[in-house]
Amino acid sequence: MHQYRHRGYIIIAAICCGLASVMFAKSYGIQTQNTAILSQNTTDNIPTISSSLSPTPPLIQITPISVNIPVVMYHYVEFVPTSDPAKQKLSINPIEFERQVKELTDTGYTTYFVKEIPRLVKGEIPISSHSAILTFDDGYEDFYSVVWPILKKYNIKGTVYVINNFLGKVGFLSKEQLIELANSDVVEIGAHTMDHINLKGVNDPIAKYQVTESKQDLESIIGAPIETFAYPFGGYRDELASLMKEASLSAVVTTTKGTFINSNNLFTIPRVRAGLLTRGSVSTALTQLINEK
Repeated sequence: MHQYRHRGYIIIAAICCGLASVMFAKSYGIQTQNTAILSQNTTDNIPTISSSLSPTPPLIQITPISVNIPVVMYHYVEFVPTSDPAKQKLSINPIEFERQVKELTDTGYTTYFVKEIPRLVKGEIPISSHSAILTFDDGYEDFYSVVWPILKKYNIKGTVYVINNFLGKVGFLSKEQLIELANSDVVEIGAHTMDHINLKGVNDPIAKYQVTESKQDLESIIGAPIETFAYPFGGYRDELASLMKEASLSAVVTTTKGTFINSNNLFTIPRVRAGLLTRGSVSTALTQLINEK
């Protein structure tokens, strides 16, 4: 008696498994010869289960990764007399500059080159919770005599943007200095046009010459790729992004204030002025900047 009851349980279990298989197959639009026969014999009174599932998963819209990094913009790092107020506005004195760099080190900041930004955005480089990027426009001689020694002392990275036709002029880097800088582990060389002209107000052929020629000329001088660019005066127009891509540049900085960077603005990267860091704690100032809406 117990044997028959046991066999009955087995038969019922088998039928239930078969029903479950059919329902699964119907739900996903899958039907084999065996399941078709089984459904005819055992599922006449089972309601059809419809499903909105598709055998091909829908495409997912991937949101670009955003990084919140202050890209600090410097020009002169030297003692400027009060008789030159225009230059003073663009200058940080060497004592103040070293204070800023030392505090970055003391408070655990990690610095990056501008050329590393695309990899940071892609998640290919780990990003520190305390991050900063230091940039220096125009290629003044004080970058070699003042800035570079401080960067080396504290092992802080810096990207300097060079105007080709100003190389060797009074107050600017020489080609020999540029080559020496290019061999440093803490310096990235970037392009800043041939003649420091505002690209927003020139036609495409002139803009193309200023961008591509400056990149190629610098590459021939230092014997290494130039990957990034800075807009003189921060002047740009949307059409210039395609020109930057054609020139094989991976990132371009502006003078627009901000700290948010993603794959959509790699050719219009915002920066913050170094003067904003002179009002006390550098760490506090950078934190306030990245928290601004």
